[in-house]
Parts: sequence; C-alpha cells; structure tokens
Amino acid sequence: MEALFTVETDRVYLSWGPARNKTPALLAGQVFVPGRLVLRRLREDVQFLRVWRSSVPDAAAQDPEQTIGPLLFEQIDYKLYLCAKEAGCLSILHRDPLITRDVSSEEGGRILHGYVNFGSQVGRSEFTILVDGRSEFSFEVEIFPAKLDYMTDYQQILAEVQDILTGLALGYLRATFQLGLGYRVPQPTHVEWLSLLRHVMDELERALRYIAARPVRGLNREPVMARVEKVKRVDSS
Repeated sequence: MEALFTVETDRVYLSWGPARNKTPALLAGQVFVPGRLVLRRLREDVQFLRVWRSSVPDAAAQDPEQTIGPLLFEQIDYKLYLCAKEAGCLSILHRDPLITRDVSSEEGGRILHGYVNFGSQVGRSEFTILVDGRSEFSFEVEIFPAKLDYMTDYQQILAEVQDILTGLALGYLRATFQLGLGYRVPQPTHVEWLSLLRHVMDELERALRYIAARPVRGLNREPVMARVEKVKRVDSS
C-alpha cells in the first residue's frame, strides 16, 4: 500500500498510509480544500533528510517547511510505521491516548507500528515522536469529514453546538482541535477552563519556577506593644 507521506530524519524514519483500499464517498460539488502536514523540530539539531507527500506538487512534496499535505478522513484506518535508525526506544505521544492504543513496539522499542483511526472526530491533530524519552519532532495533520462540506456545513454545525454548550464540543473533539481565541464569558464550563489552562501550562510552570528560584526577601519593622519588664532594648526614638 502506497504511503500518504514519509518523513526521514537523521535518527528516525516515519511512514503513514491507508491500511486498505478504502476511499471515502465524497459529496459531489464539494469545494477542494488542501490537506495539511506541518513538521516541527523539537530537537535543536534535528535534520529532515527526506520528506514526501502524496497528491502534492513535486516542488512542495519534498519541502519540510511546507504546510500542505495529503487529505486524511474520518472513519479510516491509517497504518503507522516508525523505525529508529540506530539503537533507541521510540514512543509516540498524542493528546488522546486512545488514538495510539493500537500502536505496538518491536525490537525493544526500536520499531513502532500499528493503526490509527480518528473515528468521527475531525479537525487538526498533532503527534510527537520521542527517541529515548526525548522529543525528536512533531507532525500535525488535519482530518476531514467525508459526508459534509468541511468549510461550510461542518463549521456551521460546530458553531451551533458551541452556542449551546462549548464544553460539550471541546470534550467530544479531544483527539483533534480547532484554532480559537480566549475571551471572557459570564460563566465558563470546567472543560473550557481546563483547555485554556492546558494551553498556558508550560508558561505558567516556567514563571513559577523562575519566582521560586529568585525569591525577593526583605525585613519589615512593625511596632509592637509590650510590657516594660519584657523590653530588653529600648528604641532610641
């Protein structure tokens, strides 16, 4: 089965493709929307040796800085293959652990392989590749619905659900995400609050560690009433 995209660094080889010859029945007249594949360096000196994307012009298919990629769809099994070039233990992280539950390891963690299915969840989704517990790189893809116009019908439905209960939409789409902005509301739900907290957690932790490492100390003098026989040193004032 031909891969949809492959990524090779100086330490890791990654392949992603359909598990079987199953293509979604797209609605006639849908507006074409390009897929998404964004690579992010997490190790400072990581080198992208070879990158390839299917259904993308040759000039962009091999450019690691490009953000377009193949179309991925809901309810489709995708086969993931990950191999370390040298001895090392690989792992793959996702915000929803159920997404990677069918990925298994071989040769002491040097090889990871298995299936990924996003179910009915659509939107952007990010995976992080680690070698021996250290982040190597991440890749972000976008999952499209097969039976709705993604740019109009689906966005309208999601907006209507969010008008009723935003927390419900955030809780359901836990394997994918949508871009948005934070703003004040009279009574946010717990899910919204946790989502915003998770977004700033790294910055908050760094700020707290900075304060703990650089405490500001000082002495404040406060007058206190005391009995004469308990006074050991009389203030000159």
